[in-house]
Amino acid sequence: MLGGCTSGDSVVDTVQRYDPRFNSWYQVATMLVPRFCFFAGVVGNRLYAVGGYCELGGEGELDSVEVYDPETNCWKFVTPLPAARSSHVGSVHDGRIYISGGSHEDELQDLLRFDSSKWEYRAPMLMPRQQHVMASVGDRLIVAGGCDDFGDYRCVFEVESYDPVANQWTVIASLPIAHVESSCVVIGGHVYVPGGVHFDGYGYHSKISRYDSEAGTWELMGELPDFHPCASFCVLPMPSYQLA
Repeated sequence: MLGGCTSGDSVVDTVQRYDPRFNSWYQVATMLVPRFCFFAGVVGNRLYAVGGYCELGGEGELDSVEVYDPETNCWKFVTPLPAARSSHVGSVHDGRIYISGGSHEDELQDLLRFDSSKWEYRAPMLMPRQQHVMASVGDRLIVAGGCDDFGDYRCVFEVESYDPVANQWTVIASLPIAHVESSCVVIGGHVYVPGGVHFDGYGYHSKISRYDSEAGTWELMGELPDFHPCASFCVLPMPSYQLA
């Protein structure tokens, strides 16, 4: 767990790790910059924190990128983004970090790829998005949901698939319900998008959408026990002795 905001509305740089062996959280080295509305992802045994805000109210947008080494318990800056951005999303695919969309000026369709030491622009998404979700599924990247304008909060129902080899986007089946400020996980070739915000008259919702990558279809899969806007979800592989 890293960064975000406190109940006192201040942006934090704190980082904690969870150890399932002891069902406990432990404090580790803080980030070099406090940040929220950023992307965090793992490549190899390193944790990357990319962009975001360092202040509330849409101020302090960041272009900085930092990486954490768990062996030394230290953070260090690496190559920054070409331009500051926040409310973007990302995914790790084939050992590279991909960043899409976000609130940098009018560049909500951007796709950026980080390859060890440099950022490069790839083919832009077909639709502008921010606060959407992005997942690596098989040999493709999937982006879904989000909104295309904070002023009017226009929800994006269309879903796109990206082929990194061809550097090409394709529109695929649309979401059954809007998901803004949500998160996603991939389990067994299925993309799960739980909860979030539906700005077109429904407010918060707890419905879960699931994408079947083989069938190319979406379906609603029940609901969360409570509303969780802006929440993040992950899959935690458990050792066999924890499953007994």
